[in-house]
Amino acid sequence: MYTVHIFPALAYALNYKCTDLEFRVDHWQFILPISVLYCVINYYETTSRGRPLYWFLTWEDYKSPLICSIISLVIVLVWIGIAKLTVYKSRKTLYSDG
Repeated sequence: MYTVHIFPALAYALNYKCTDLEFRVDHWQFILPISVLYCVINYYETTSRGRPLYWFLTWEDYKSPLICSIISLVIVLVWIGIAKLTVYKSRKTLYSDG
């Protein structure tokens, strides 16, 4: 389970290292609809199976939507931070003397 969640980040890091691409800050807007869709699917699967897919998303009270919202917000903020960092690093490399 950890590999499934860690691999995309490692793939992004490797891709960045190999290509020196810049992440676009405004792509955070794509994260929100995907996150909402994921939460809806998680809710459906949890209720249809009768057991949660993740121990912390039980969908029995207000905590699950709150947790989904917090996770989405953290992912958006991390994306924005990494995107700004890649743009800064790319511009610094582009305009440096060395």
